[in-house]
Amino acid sequence: MGRKEIDRGPAAGQRSVTNHNIYCRNRSEFMLFSMFSTERFPSWAKALLILLVLLVVLLLVTGGLLVHFRQYFMSVYQVEVDSGVESVLLPCETTVQLPEDVKVEWTDRDNWKVHVYQNDSDQIEEQHQFYRDRTEMKRNLLKTGDLSLTLKYPTDKDRDRRTFTCTVYNREGNILMKKQVELKVRVCQVEVEEGVESVQLPFRTTGDLPEDTTVCWRRVEPKPATVVHKYENGSAQPKKQNQFYRDRTEMKRNLLKTGDLSLTLKNPKVRDTGRYVCEVDGIDGNWLRKKTVLLQVKVKKVEVDSGVESVLLPYEITVELPEYVKVEWTDRDKRTVHVYQKDSDKTGEQHQLYRGSNRDEEKPAETWRPQSDPEIPHRQRQRNLHLHHLQQGGKHPDEETSGAPGQSLSGGGGGGSGVCPAAVQDHRGPA
Repeated sequence: MGRKEIDRGPAAGQRSVTNHNIYCRNRSEFMLFSMFSTERFPSWAKALLILLVLLVVLLLVTGGLLVHFRQYFMSVYQVEVDSGVESVLLPCETTVQLPEDVKVEWTDRDNWKVHVYQNDSDQIEEQHQFYRDRTEMKRNLLKTGDLSLTLKYPTDKDRDRRTFTCTVYNREGNILMKKQVELKVRVCQVEVEEGVESVQLPFRTTGDLPEDTTVCWRRVEPKPATVVHKYENGSAQPKKQNQFYRDRTEMKRNLLKTGDLSLTLKNPKVRDTGRYVCEVDGIDGNWLRKKTVLLQVKVKKVEVDSGVESVLLPYEITVELPEYVKVEWTDRDKRTVHVYQKDSDKTGEQHQLYRGSNRDEEKPAETWRPQSDPEIPHRQRQRNLHLHHLQQGGKHPDEETSGAPGQSLSGGGGGGSGVCPAAVQDHRGPA
């Protein structure tokens, strides 16, 4: 029995020690867990986390408001349109409910009043005459918040006005909102080389125009402005166009029905270069359409290698010339290169530098054999030659009045640079 008690003693003591160890170990883990839990989420960290969450929410709300009300924060809204279109929309919208007594005013950069809306109606008497009958705003604009302006028949002059501003005033005259729109009107540009048969100045618009519509093409630059072609009362009016363009212009049939108001200019000259404007007016003088076209007629150039036997300086015309005309080629130093008159070459009037170097053909083109010229440096031997048609004719719209009747046409020149002017004069001589 003593052995059994001795055997049980150590076992019981061992269990007691084991239980104590387990208790102490569990308590330590609990205390350790509590300590880590307390250190992982202190109060200052919780406060910082809350602040970060609030900041993120604030940024999201602010970003949403910026997107929603972006028209208030954009400095300038840009709109591009081609010259000659029927209308362009200058946008301006708001989601804020506006009072019924507000005043909506559109102005340009010169503070001209483009359109004024107040008391549920348009205030036409406050509008600048340049924009009269050319603007329109939508109905119920205060309820919908759509304050956009429709500008009819935009032109390059509207491009010069460029920045348009929509301003909303309350009854006391205080500004409730303001928005700017920048309008860019693209002008059509046409380039062609002198000597082609014709060139077209394009203008296509909506068809079915009134039968009493007047279409007038003018060249406004360089000044003075001149009538190039006029369509009125259902037909062309050649008596109302400048004589320089007589028999050189043409428009398509049924142009009012099709809306194709393009102008064909035959035998374009360098002096035809300029700014052309087509205006479409109603019988009461109202401005229906308008388009601007920039025409650039380039000088025809001829390049040739030094030492070749000859070079052809081309110049052709479609106009039938009288038999008494005098055809004269000169260089840039006004020396006579070749003279043709009365079915023969006038070698006696020719400068000695060009004696035996030229040969006239059926067409008024010149064949020149390049040769040394001791009077000028080698780098200047490539010349501009000028063709002068001497016949009866009218005056070019660009020329100043002179004693002799004449009309300047552009001649083709080989090499060099610059424009080759020519003159058309009466040179009948004695009978």
